[in-house]
Amino acid sequence: MPPTAQPEQPQPQTTRPTEPPPAPRQSLADTAFIGALAAIGIVLASRLLLLLATIGAFVLAVRAADTPGLLVLIAYSLLTVAPLTALDIIAHRRGGT
Repeated sequence: MPPTAQPEQPQPQTTRPTEPPPAPRQSLADTAFIGALAAIGIVLASRLLLLLATIGAFVLAVRAADTPGLLVLIAYSLLTVAPLTALDIIAHRRGGT
């Protein structure tokens, strides 16, 4: 019996999965805007901290006037308010905002 020719099997086609479109690149203006917002946030955070320390000093001053807690006010002012004020002054001298 002669060998019979077998029909060729079709090869499965491989398809590549579709890739997502590339993310849009940020323009230089967008990047600068985000950087400016970050800088403003840092400045406002330091100013808020200085404001809260000063308010705390005034509250302690009022309480120290009523009670003999003047040492507490002096310690708080020397250890908190004075360093924060000095850091703010130094930042202004170096050109910070």
